[in-house]
Amino acid sequence: MGSEPYVFYVLLLSIFGILQALGSISKELDQRTGEFLFSQPVSRPRIFLSKVLSGLTQLTVLFLLSALVAWLAGHLAAEVTNPTGLFLLFAAGYLIAIGFSGIGYLLTPLFNASRSATALGIGIVLGSFVLDAFSKVSDKVNWLGYFSLFQLYDVHGLLAAKRLPLWPSLFVCILFVLGVGAGLWLFRQKDILH
Repeated sequence: MGSEPYVFYVLLLSIFGILQALGSISKELDQRTGEFLFSQPVSRPRIFLSKVLSGLTQLTVLFLLSALVAWLAGHLAAEVTNPTGLFLLFAAGYLIAIGFSGIGYLLTPLFNASRSATALGIGIVLGSFVLDAFSKVSDKVNWLGYFSLFQLYDVHGLLAAKRLPLWPSLFVCILFVLGVGAGLWLFRQKDILH
């Protein structure tokens, strides 16, 4: 689980997280459902934060279901010798996806077309993944990893320490909160009825 399956899990969960976040407002504007939604006597912050809570709930449920399915599959196919380590791998992937979601919530008010938002979201996650991959090629380019959320957690370190490291976990939570806050501010400034 600590090699390719982990990478694909993080990649897919991160794409889900950023696309869900990027589509939260841009999809409403693109599909013209925003005209009705934003004309209701509900404040923009409440709409935005409701979408954030909904997205966070969906991402959390997907994380928990994925961890449960992996544990069950591992338990049925072989003995899971380190269930704590398995859960930590999934939790690290979840936190990385939370970070990408924060980026998505920051950017969603800037888009009126969900197709453009989707392309950018996939590009951001894949770009981060490529930076991570290139950073491992040579010591001369390992600095590229500093620009990738995929570098936040060391799989072997997670399994050895049997806990999530504080600073990377704090970093993604701050990134999420700042992204939501900045996105909310941008959304309040946006002229929706143009």
